Amino acid sequence: MPITETLMRRAVPALLLSFVLMVGLAGFSPVRAQGGEADASASVRFVHASPDASAIDVLVDGETVALGLEFGAATEFAPFSDGEHSIQIVPAGQNADSALIDQTVDFDGDDAYSVAVSNLLNSLELKVIESDLDDLPANEARIRAVNLSPDDITIDIAQVGGDEWFDDVEFGEATEHRNVEAGSYDLDVRVHDAETNLVSGMQLDVTAGTEITLFVIGTQSTDSVAVLPLTTTVGAPCVTELGLSGATDDACVRITHAAIDAPAVDVYLEESLIIENLEPGATSEFLAVPGDDDRTFVLVPTGGSLSDQIVETGVDLDDGDATDIVIGGSAVDLKVINSEIDLSPIAPDQSRVRAVNLSSDAGAIDILVTDGDTLFGDVEFEEFADSILMNAGTYDIQVQKEGEDDVLFRSDALTIEPGMVYNLVATGSVDAGSFTLLVVSTPAPTRTGEGSGTAVASPQASPLQETTSTPAAEEIDATPTS
Repeated sequence: MPITETLMRRAVPALLLSFVLMVGLAGFSPVRAQGGEADASASVRFVHASPDASAIDVLVDGETVALGLEFGAATEFAPFSDGEHSIQIVPAGQNADSALIDQTVDFDGDDAYSVAVSNLLNSLELKVIESDLDDLPANEARIRAVNLSPDDITIDIAQVGGDEWFDDVEFGEATEHRNVEAGSYDLDVRVHDAETNLVSGMQLDVTAGTEITLFVIGTQSTDSVAVLPLTTTVGAPCVTELGLSGATDDACVRITHAAIDAPAVDVYLEESLIIENLEPGATSEFLAVPGDDDRTFVLVPTGGSLSDQIVETGVDLDDGDATDIVIGGSAVDLKVINSEIDLSPIAPDQSRVRAVNLSSDAGAIDILVTDGDTLFGDVEFEEFADSILMNAGTYDIQVQKEGEDDVLFRSDALTIEPGMVYNLVATGSVDAGSFTLLVVSTPAPTRTGEGSGTAVASPQASPLQETTSTPAAEEIDATPTS
């Protein structure tokens, strides 16, 4: 099978960079750093859709999260903890005693919500709209409409000169989703079953792997009807998420040489040389290849041929999914294991972390935050532990033999950046004093949803935040204990 991109080995820095970024609204960070594993955050944005209300401030649990939000504007997503939150809407510059709305809203972690301030000023209400974050087919997006125009009319939305997308949408109603292919569309918003266009020829640019909600706002009586399209990242094929050149149904694969006491290797996929001289402690770039069951990867000594193979392993590569292949064990007995990478969108302040045990003489291990949570317990040799969520921050961690207090490795410099997927690879030899922890990172899509403003003729869909693939295996600055 043809290979659609050449893999090149990537240099390995000695230290994990120390970088922390928290994303919020108006400096507000509703989800605080914890001592280890974190609950999934809900992603929430606020929309000002009341046509006769002046600018507003938004308070959540008594803290200001948006200042001076104007009609027709929306905030970006911000993370909120799972559970109930008190939301107050006040005129801009005033305090909670002047609240126009005071309401409790329940958010489920790992879901995404648009909270719209809707209706006329004397009848203000919150409209809470949950996104559909299920995976999408390749090259598709899902679209829905929400009618927040408080006129006593219902609306239709149709392609100019083409199909009707949404029919007879009443005020306050959110339609079902419809899937469309990525591309550019011109849409009309009409009075239901009439020839009257409220918005004509609106250009909508649709990006694959997104949900787009068309908020219809304003009033016909003031000739101010407009459409606010807001985008939510959902998920896309791995070649899209990782910025690779390949077919949308290709699989994506990356190889990490974590057997730090072993020599460098060349890697073949079937009979094609795909990586030359992959050194211990290094990780490759991602490669886009046709997905198939039992694709054969062969390791040979650097400069060798297929007849010199050290290890041959079969790996199932699913269309559109990314897979990690990790080499570990000892120099005389290399082991190769693999697991799919979860690249689904992550809340803005969090990352997905999992552990891999490829130290041949450490036995089962525990990884924990010093004086904090156990992140991974009883991780056996040749095992990928299940992923957990962690809040962005820098952590002091320890690796111990399972159920014991002896510390094999400790570092106060594990930095978790937001919007990433991490492998913590335990490798090396306890007996030889080379036991260590490698960190392999991958950017994952952050759940984004920037407000785009309003325009009657041609509002633009908010763009999907783009990420590029820059994985690298990195050794943490640490003090291993023999």
